[in-house]
Amino acid sequence: MKALLITFVVVIAALLLLGAGGVARVLFPIGAILIGGLLLRKRPDLYMDALLWSWFLCAFLRRVMDYQAGWKEPSLVLIVPYLMAFVAPVLDFKQILSAPLKSTAAFVIAAMAICYGAIIGITQQSITTVVGALLQWGTPVAFAWWFTTAAPDMQAMVIRSIRRSFFWAILIMGVYGLYQYVVAPTWDVFWLEQLGGVADVTSMGTPEPYGLRVFSTMNSAGAFALVTAAGLLIVADSRHKLSPVVFSAGALALLLTLGRSGWMATVFGLILLATIAPKRVTSTIAVPLLFAMLFGSALAVGPAAEVVNDRISSFTHPSDDASGNDRTRGASSAMKMVSEHPQGYGLGVGVDLISNDGSFSLHDDGIAEGFLTLGLVGGFLYFGSLGWLLIRMLQRQGGGAILTLPAIISLAFLSQIPLGSSNLGVPGFFFWMFAAWAVHEKLPKDDRIDQSLDNKVVAKEGFRLDTSPSTV
Repeated sequence: MKALLITFVVVIAALLLLGAGGVARVLFPIGAILIGGLLLRKRPDLYMDALLWSWFLCAFLRRVMDYQAGWKEPSLVLIVPYLMAFVAPVLDFKQILSAPLKSTAAFVIAAMAICYGAIIGITQQSITTVVGALLQWGTPVAFAWWFTTAAPDMQAMVIRSIRRSFFWAILIMGVYGLYQYVVAPTWDVFWLEQLGGVADVTSMGTPEPYGLRVFSTMNSAGAFALVTAAGLLIVADSRHKLSPVVFSAGALALLLTLGRSGWMATVFGLILLATIAPKRVTSTIAVPLLFAMLFGSALAVGPAAEVVNDRISSFTHPSDDASGNDRTRGASSAMKMVSEHPQGYGLGVGVDLISNDGSFSLHDDGIAEGFLTLGLVGGFLYFGSLGWLLIRMLQRQGGGAILTLPAIISLAFLSQIPLGSSNLGVPGFFFWMFAAWAVHEKLPKDDRIDQSLDNKVVAKEGFRLDTSPSTV
């Protein structure tokens, strides 16, 4: 099965190198989904590798294919990760339904809320629009639901794949992000130019060297920033000798996204991780921090100085932050609309429902989007399921509280929902995946580190360290 996967990757890469993006655009979605199904049954670890890399790279592949073969919207390439993620819950449907409700209640409740939103959406939106929104809302929940019902050995393989894939993805996406910022590759510029005809892309920066907000291999700077935040926390928890190098590449790319949600999620997560494993975090990020100080000095006089410094200053002078003020006004208007339309607008509601001048998108406030989409009843059910997950990921059998790496990442994502929909779409898939891992983690003893010192440090606070750093 590994040979089949490698062959498929080589074929797609060869087609793109030969300029046959049109052929690759047809072959890739079909082959990826079929191979995904085969891998799940024969090599679940490779299935997880393939699935994660599809989330990391599909937007990049779409841009290259469109650059070679012409703009195509909508693109089937972009829904490949969603369909590959759905392969697991579809093939193991009976296993999911037979699982104890106690372990899957949060996902059942979230699914009920999403189904309600779909019903409302069908009465107000087109079927294709509702289906597209259903993928963004439902795929993360469905995959996490499957993960919680998987056998312990399956979960262990999946977790190792997550660690391995994220480690190398942060290196590759980080390096490409820096290249993207300095060079502004033609396929990325072409994509922005074409996208400008159907959407507002001013928030992405200017399509020229040193002008872009880095989005690397993904579809937006915001999504890339949050995914990178998760990856940096995994790298900080790793023992690999290249961890400082990988962390540096990812952190610099994250800085150039100008994504404050990603910045805050990273800092929040590192603080929590340092609390329970200070030695490991310090050894990983010491060199990158020194490098960041040198880079920051260069940045003060470099081409990115003004935009980065303005973004950072928004934390100390929030009243001067036009973007933040627009979000505040938009959130206030959204809550007023919720009271006027308590049934909600359903899945597929336009992101410009509040403002059509680009000043506020529903994606700018996950709470507002949740209640406007799902209504009061559906919204309370959905966010109630997140609260249930939060309690479950911090409370485990044996009493006391437990703070794990996936729990920290999940908390970092949750903390950003008021600033963006980190529970939906690309970042949403990773949030729900890490939440499911945090709730049902069952790792082999040999995949854990020596926790004796750190456990003594946190025992007084009522937490028990239970992380599983990878040597990758």
